[in-house]
Amino acid sequence: MSLELAAQRIGGRSGLALDVPTLLADASPMLDASLDPAMITDTLQRLIVPRLAECCLVDLLGVVGDEARVSSGYAAPSVQQAVPVLTNTTSLASLLPALTADVIRDGVACIISDATTCEGAGEDRSPALLAAVRTLRVRSLIIVPLIARGHTLGAVAVGNLSGVHRYGPQDAALFADLSHRAAIALDHAALFRRAMRANAAREALLTVVSHDLQAPLGAIAMSTTALRATTTDETAHAISHTIDEAVEWMHRLIRDLLDVSSIEAGRLSVIPRQTDLLIMLVKGITMFEAEAKIRHITLSLEAPDFLPTVWADGERILQVVVNLLSNAMKFTREGGCVTVRVAEVPRGVRVEVSDTGPGIPVDLQPFVFDRFSRSHPASGVRGTGLGLAIAQSIMTAHGTRLDLQSVPGVGSTFGFRLDTAVK
Repeated sequence: MSLELAAQRIGGRSGLALDVPTLLADASPMLDASLDPAMITDTLQRLIVPRLAECCLVDLLGVVGDEARVSSGYAAPSVQQAVPVLTNTTSLASLLPALTADVIRDGVACIISDATTCEGAGEDRSPALLAAVRTLRVRSLIIVPLIARGHTLGAVAVGNLSGVHRYGPQDAALFADLSHRAAIALDHAALFRRAMRANAAREALLTVVSHDLQAPLGAIAMSTTALRATTTDETAHAISHTIDEAVEWMHRLIRDLLDVSSIEAGRLSVIPRQTDLLIMLVKGITMFEAEAKIRHITLSLEAPDFLPTVWADGERILQVVVNLLSNAMKFTREGGCVTVRVAEVPRGVRVEVSDTGPGIPVDLQPFVFDRFSRSHPASGVRGTGLGLAIAQSIMTAHGTRLDLQSVPGVGSTFGFRLDTAVK
């Protein structure tokens, strides 16, 4: 018998006119409308009562998201008056401990057609059933497991107090279908709660790490400066510069991690205003002049004598330029070239950062802006794989995007466009 026929069977015997297709079609969206387990179970109970049963009890294990086991009961108003024990805190596990435990353990529905005679139940269950009858006054009962992704999340019991309709296997199939949909929604809620807890823990860790690392890193930087001031030894100077580079690397790593956290939380701060783009580009290039000189890399800026101001967050655009230059410098061999080009385009300005590095393999180019992506995984070049992802997020916040042109063996060019400021 199909689920639809089973529901029509229940409706016919209970005297209810059921729009079964609508009930089944609406069940999933209604259950998926919330990530709160309490609201999901309430929705399930209201879908069942009074359409398919006179009372419904749900027992959720702690794996759903709460630390403790949670149970709830729901019944038609007339039943609530007849059976005061059916409140919103009614515990299915306490009322039917043996049956509930068996269903949760085995993952198999329990059907009791007539609880007064224990029809459909083993003899060993008779004491529990008789106790339930005295307490709940149910005549027919089905308990089905809540299963999602192979895990049992709890159990659902549905019952009728009158003897008009006795449940059978076909009825259990319908309740199992509804319970499975509820289990999927509850599983989503549990995954969401775990993700939120993980995000909160990560945020707390990043905050502590970023704060606690600033002081020792600052002390290290001050010590290397003092060391260079007190000695002329070239070896000591070289070592102190290496330490300074490591300190700057750590600062950049901390900033990147904090930016990624802000991006994921939707808190990336971008405040556009009239900005002199050339000033930002010169600042960015200046940061890499010493490295370029040491590595014999030609670092140049190609720009017209005049550029209009752009509508952008200057500090964030500087961050993008620095990230692009850092990426270009990492992959450019000694004696190569890194070039920043800027030109006026219709209603805007375009910036490009080009290098003569190895280029990016064609199969990896679609993923270069993904977090933790590495364009040359086997290159041994140091990096977190966050710089380009952060730069892309900053440009997205400006209403534009970074683009890439790369030829393996020739080099890569990253570019972006900004609107001119309206004066």
